[in-house]
Amino acid sequence: MAWRNICLPKHEGKDIWECKVNKDYSLLLKKVLEIRDSILGVEGMLQADMDKLLCWTETGNFCISTAYGFFKPKGTKVVWVATIWNTSITPKHAFILWLAVQTKLLTKEKIQYLDLDRRCELCGLTEETVQHPFFSRPFSSSIWGIIRRWLAITCTMSTLPSAMKWMRKEAQGMTW
Repeated sequence: MAWRNICLPKHEGKDIWECKVNKDYSLLLKKVLEIRDSILGVEGMLQADMDKLLCWTETGNFCISTAYGFFKPKGTKVVWVATIWNTSITPKHAFILWLAVQTKLLTKEKIQYLDLDRRCELCGLTEETVQHPFFSRPFSSSIWGIIRRWLAITCTMSTLPSAMKWMRKEAQGMTW
């Protein structure tokens, strides 16, 4: 692929690697130069940049998905994914747990813009937070207590992160 042959307007003889961004360039060309600068920022040397572009080609054709993988933001790996999306967990329960772990479960604390009583509808004791339905509600606490005694679990697990940490630690290599 002839990356050096991409010439810029008004700059005959200069290739894309040697040009500086000009305010008169089109938005598309400015974006191409921004991508070039991103590659330069990661690789650091022109030859390494050329090698990077060559690895984005398959049988002489540019592969967009490979290039996209380079620019796609790298997120942090979440450790609870395998615990939640386990074949032993009912999909409905996995989905609710997935929302809760990300603190996206719709509770009254999430709708603060409405002037509502934020206390839990079932127990009426405290504000309904993401942790409340699982650990703070008296009924939930008693169920957790029964389960912990039945399974001889010594950890108290009073929050979702602590419960997920316990599950990851204890369930390694074991089936549910």
